[in-house]
Amino acid sequence: MELTDEQKKSLLGQGYIASEDGVHFACRVLVPAGKMTAQAARKISEVSEKYGRGHLV
Repeated sequence: MELTDEQKKSLLGQGYIASEDGVHFACRVLVPAGKMTAQAARKISEVSEKYGRGHLV
């Protein structure tokens, strides 16, 4: 599913960055004070495996 430029701009403001192909995205995760709970890390890992390639960079 290809998104319009307006939809991409809206997602950019929410922490999603469109790749050059216009279909895939990277997601920024804000970690306040550099601390994350184990529960939050597990959830991010689950989302990465379910919707992405299972990578956290």
